[in-house]
Amino acid sequence: MKFGDILRAARKRWTWAVSFFGCCLIAAAVAAYFSPVEYESTETLYVAAANRAGTAQDMSQGQTFITTLMPSLTWLATSGLVLEGVQGDLALDATVEELAGRITAQNPRETSMLSITARADNAPEAQALARATANRVEATYATLSKGAGASTQIVSFNNVQDAQMPTYPIAPNRWLYLLVGLLVALLAVGVAVATDAYRDLLATRHSNLGETRSDPDGVVRPLRPIGDAPQRAVGEPVKKKVFDE
Repeated sequence: MKFGDILRAARKRWTWAVSFFGCCLIAAAVAAYFSPVEYESTETLYVAAANRAGTAQDMSQGQTFITTLMPSLTWLATSGLVLEGVQGDLALDATVEELAGRITAQNPRETSMLSITARADNAPEAQALARATANRVEATYATLSKGAGASTQIVSFNNVQDAQMPTYPIAPNRWLYLLVGLLVALLAVGVAVATDAYRDLLATRHSNLGETRSDPDGVVRPLRPIGDAPQRAVGEPVKKKVFDE
């Protein structure tokens, strides 16, 4: 099968191909339009030892303590202790479990940064959720430290990036939906055209062979003479050629 065969098949079915392309793109656009919108906002805290005065050894020990503390703060940001407070502060109807699925906390490797990212179906709520979570992490850690017997605050939280009001949603990615729809349409049309071209090629080859018939033994033989070979009717005995001695 050559490229010309595929091109001829595509020309015969161009109206169907264009219609299918249009349907796929419309379906992708509808899916993107009705997909839930999601906004995202991030607030970043710098965690440091509260008492910065002292010898170099004291500062080194303080930094070692902060490095050890960061994984615990990352876990604390999505814990029930913090999210219950966030739920009350913002008067949200969402459960603690639902809030935990909308908030992520990250500590970049070898840093004292705590990034808290909140997602919501509207921009103001995403911003408020990120800010409230960051505030609650600081308040909850202070409460836990006092409960553990700490007389003074040993850790300070410094806001280095305020949660901003998101301008654009992070989901859905409408261009991605359209690209997927386009690829599906190309694949489906390509397979359909190639299949039709192959069928046309087989039909052309069969037509070039001419009419055929079947002998009683089930073997399909051409009716047209092949070369100079003598033809005989079905059931006619084979004539033996007698040679003169």
